[in-house]
Amino acid sequence: SLIRLNSILAIHLLPEATDRLRQLAGATVRLENGPRATDSFGRRLAYTYTLEGLSIDVILIGDGLAEAWTRDGQHRDTLVGLGGVSAF
Repeated sequence: SLIRLNSILAIHLLPEATDRLRQLAGATVRLENGPRATDSFGRRLAYTYTLEGLSIDVILIGDGLAEAWTRDGQHRDTLVGLGGVSAF
């Protein structure tokens, strides 16, 4: 199934970002609801974590493979503080 991350934007849909996301997510992830349950298209939005509790958002931003979403979210300040910030 498709994973759409609530708090990050993949940079230019780099194959490296997709590969890293698949590696981190494996077959199962833990989800944490964000401030909005769905986007304007009805897709579920959530923060994603590995089964070990590591934030996939933090890892992808830290690896330079994603940028933080700055408009909302309970983890916005933490994610923006990692340095990758989206202009969207």
